[in-house]
Amino acid sequence: MTGVGKFIVAVFVSFFLMIGALGSSHPVLLICLAFVVWILFVLSVSGSSKKYRAK
Repeated sequence: MTGVGKFIVAVFVSFFLMIGALGSSHPVLLICLAFVVWILFVLSVSGSSKKYRAK
């Protein structure tokens, strides 16, 4: 999957997590999961760029 595809997936997943947090009685877990999605996105994009630099 390309970086753009990963970005789109991260946007949709974090968007629905944040929408779910609006209606939740304890939104902290969902907000933390949304941040984890972005951290995983950054790690996966930076990891793939290192892989291409090594070639």
